Amino acid sequence: MASLRVLLLILVLFSAGLCAVQYDFDIGWVTVNPDGQFSRRTIGINGQWPLPTINVTVGDRVVVNVRNSLGDQPTSLHFHGLHQNGTSFMDGPPGVTQCPIKPGMSFTYDFVVNQPGTYWYHSHVKGQYPDGLRGPFIVHDPQNPFASEYDEEMVVTWSDWYHEQVSVLSSHYLSPSNPSGMSPIPDAALMNDRRDVKIQVKPNKTYLLRMVNMAAVSNFYIWVEGHQMEIVEVDGVYTEPAVAEVIYAVPGQRYSVLVKARNDTSANFAIVGSIDQAAFEMMGHGSGATTTLHSMSMPTGSHPVSATHSMPKSSATHHMSMLMNREPLPTRKIRDALPAMATMESVSMSMHMTPDADNLNVTGWLIYDDSKATPTPTPLGNVDPFDDLMLSPLEKADLLQTDHSFTLNVTMEDASDGMM
Repeated sequence: MASLRVLLLILVLFSAGLCAVQYDFDIGWVTVNPDGQFSRRTIGINGQWPLPTINVTVGDRVVVNVRNSLGDQPTSLHFHGLHQNGTSFMDGPPGVTQCPIKPGMSFTYDFVVNQPGTYWYHSHVKGQYPDGLRGPFIVHDPQNPFASEYDEEMVVTWSDWYHEQVSVLSSHYLSPSNPSGMSPIPDAALMNDRRDVKIQVKPNKTYLLRMVNMAAVSNFYIWVEGHQMEIVEVDGVYTEPAVAEVIYAVPGQRYSVLVKARNDTSANFAIVGSIDQAAFEMMGHGSGATTTLHSMSMPTGSHPVSATHSMPKSSATHHMSMLMNREPLPTRKIRDALPAMATMESVSMSMHMTPDADNLNVTGWLIYDDSKATPTPTPLGNVDPFDDLMLSPLEKADLLQTDHSFTLNVTMEDASDGMM
C-alpha cells in the first residue's frame, strides 16, 4: 500500500512538472466555398473553417477536449505522425484504439509530445478529413538545430477539394460501376485551404516553411519561383540540408524548407502547388503514353501552372518507385474505365469526376511589395522533383547488421473487371 502511495505521488509530481496546452474543439457543420465555385457543407471546429493549428513544444502535455456536434455521425481525431508511445489509446482510430465519439458526446485526448517537427491532425472516421476535418499540428523544438538559420516560420498546407461530400463519392467509388477502384478526381487544389494566399516577406530574411500535404488522394509538385528551397525536416525527422527546386509531396507527407528572401522588392513571386494528374491517369493506358498538365486560364485569384510530366504508364520500375515514396496506388480517370453496361448514375459520376485541369493547380505569392503585381507562374518544362530517397537524417545511427537478405518483386496490374 505504501509503495502505491509513492507511485501515485511520483505521477502527480511528474504531471505537475509538465506544461499543459489545452484546446477545446466543438466539431460541427459549417458552410464554406474555398475555391470560389461551390458552397458546401464542411466539418469545422468551433464554427470556423479552416481549422486551427495546434501549436505545442517538445515535452508539453497536450489536452484536446472534443465535443461531437455533427448530429448525424460519430467522429474522432488522429494525430498523424506522433508515435503515442505509452498512450496508444489516444491515437484516434475508432474500433482500434477507442470507441467513436457519438453525436452529442465528448472525449478528451491527453498525451505528452516528445517528437519535434511538423505533423497534422485529422478525423479517423470514414472520409471525414476530406470533408474538412484536418489541420496542422506543430511541435516546436527548443533544441532545433536550424533555429539560428531562419527569422520566421510559417505553415503552408496543400490539399485537394471536392464539391461532393465523401459519403457521395465513396458510394460511387465502392460501386460495381467502378470495378477498377478509380479514385475520384478533385474539383480543386487548395493552399492553406484557399486559392489566393499571399505571404508577406522581407528582403534578406530567411523563412522556415512547414509544408503539409493534407490531401485525400492527390500528390503535389511544389515550387517557389525565383527561390530555392532547402529541405531540413521530413515527417518529423531533421535532415542534412538539401537544396530542391521542386518537391513532390504525397498525402500525409510533411516537409520543412528554408527559403531565403531576395535582397530587393522589385517583384513578387509565385509559390505553386500542382496536383500530379499522371497519378490519376497512369493505369489503363498503353505503354509509353504520357501525361501533360497544361497551362490554362484560371478563375480570378488563381493562376495557371504548366507542368509536363512524361512517363511510361506501364513501367513496373516506376510503380515500385512510387510505392517506395509512400505514394498511393496510381489510378486513371473514371471516364476511361466505365464498362459498356454503365448505368446512368455512373455516367453522371464520370462527368462530375473530370473537372477542368486549371483547378488542379493552385498559386500563392511571396509578397515583397503590395503595390507590385502578383505574377502568373512561368510554364515549366519536364518536371524533375527532388528525390526524397536521397535525404540523409541529421542524427546518425548505425545500420543494423543482417545475415540474410531477400528480394520480393511485386507487380500490381489493374484489370477493367476489378480483378488484380
